[in-house]
Amino acid sequence: ASSTSEVFAIEPANEDGIWHAVAGLEGDAFVAPGLLDAGECKAMVAAVEAQLGGKWSTSRHYAVPTTDVQVHKVGALLPWFNRMLASRIFPALGAQFAVAPTALRIVDAFVVRYAAGKQRSLPLHQDQSDLS
Repeated sequence: ASSTSEVFAIEPANEDGIWHAVAGLEGDAFVAPGLLDAGECKAMVAAVEAQLGGKWSTSRHYAVPTTDVQVHKVGALLPWFNRMLASRIFPALGAQFAVAPTALRIVDAFVVRYAAGKQRSLPLHQDQSDLS
């Protein structure tokens, strides 16, 4: 069995070509499908389940509801997420939007759980921050 540190290994982001414009919203909305791989996503959900025993929140977001858990509430995720910010997320955002990675901050970080028989995605929406 893999340890959490092995599952949450950090690989630098390939900043060239990581972002893809959302059709019809070019210049306004982008996705980065390769930023996290399926194994990392699965490991994040497993870490939440292991620590919180399935106690996901469904009442934090009203306009666009999600089933989620804040990253800081899961001890195994926070150190990994902070390393991910420094090595992948902030550099990729900085390269895409011409912002110094050191100028970026997180206001609310959470893991969202989707399920085929329930919520499978979010509708296109605008968050309160400039980048999200």
